[in-house]
Amino acid sequence: MHVKKKMRLLRSLAINKLGPSAPFVRVLPTDYCNLGCSYCWQHTADRHQMSAVLFESCLRNARRLDVGLVSFLGGEPTLWPHLRDAIGSCTRHHICTDLTTNGMTLDAD
Repeated sequence: MHVKKKMRLLRSLAINKLGPSAPFVRVLPTDYCNLGCSYCWQHTADRHQMSAVLFESCLRNARRLDVGLVSFLGGEPTLWPHLRDAIGSCTRHHICTDLTTNGMTLDAD
């Protein structure tokens, strides 16, 4: 983990110990999933997705709140076309990212 990312995450966790804060944010960019697992609560074929503009607005707010981690989940976040750009934007602002995925769309890239 990059040092600046680690320091931001540690600072956000420390701030949380001193009072109410938001050390991390969960982003659900899409409710759609390419699987239909029986144990999963996410059973929608709705392909509505968060816009890149809305994500950037949320990220600006997260930065103001000293968030240290943005977690992408959903549906299947790898089906969201803006995922790479969103992770890149978090990285440029030294915010750690986490991805919860079924892995079906992952490849060597």
